[in-house]
Amino acid sequence: EGDPSVIVERLADASFEATTNGRQLVRDLRTIRRHWDETVKARRDSGAWRVADLLLRQPVIDAAAVASELGIAPRNAQRAIVPLAEAGVLTEFTGCRRNRMWQAREVRTARDDVAARAGRRGG
Repeated sequence: EGDPSVIVERLADASFEATTNGRQLVRDLRTIRRHWDETVKARRDSGAWRVADLLLRQPVIDAAAVASELGIAPRNAQRAIVPLAEAGVLTEFTGCRRNRMWQAREVRTARDDVAARAGRRGG
């Protein structure tokens, strides 16, 4: 009918919902990270903390990805992963001895929740 107010209103509503959803994700990720601070047993200067920060943006990793992202040797990447796996932050899901991959389920769940709130199905 030529009235742009309907489109503008829907766009504004969608923008507000997206902002609210994004803020909720940030709150969820901060809560997850604080929980890890309490449960992971590693020195403060350990590479495990750098991996923990990486997991917030990349919740599925392998040693090669960690080594590349953090600029460290693959052997050191593996050492940084161990405390996180021992604390339950990371779950190994390949079942292999080589080329193992881990996931931070809490982060994946938080991301899936964003998609669900936005009306999409997780997967």
